Amino acid sequence: MNSRVKNNSGLCIVVMGYIIRMPLGGLAWHYLQYVLGLTQLGYEVYYVEDSDDYPSCYDPQRHVVDTDPLYGNRFISSALDRLNLKDRWTYYDAHTRQWIGPQSCNIGEIAKRCDLLINVSGMSPLRNMFSNIPTGFS
Repeated sequence: MNSRVKNNSGLCIVVMGYIIRMPLGGLAWHYLQYVLGLTQLGYEVYYVEDSDDYPSCYDPQRHVVDTDPLYGNRFISSALDRLNLKDRWTYYDAHTRQWIGPQSCNIGEIAKRCDLLINVSGMSPLRNMFSNIPTGFS
């Protein structure tokens, strides 16, 4: 697959999920299938995740659930790198109030021009910046 996004449709899509907070193979593919499939269809797709406001980051190496997204951030970076999409993600850490990841500086602009938001499983809270993006549900 070409590492450049073929933006044939002109549509920008944000897919939200639960990979960084629960970095396990099968669960990751539950969300990554949307990111990869929509990208292969020619859409400009970004994976966005939010920590939520409580400790929700599982680290299988330390066997803990806490607020540290380090393991999950490495996991998503590696997974998307294998799909030639390594720069297509960002994570909001509500505990430090900062965006992390390759699109952290661009997320405001992405949210403004995004045409569709897919919050798979409803696992990420919708912060104000995402409130005006169509979700496909009425």
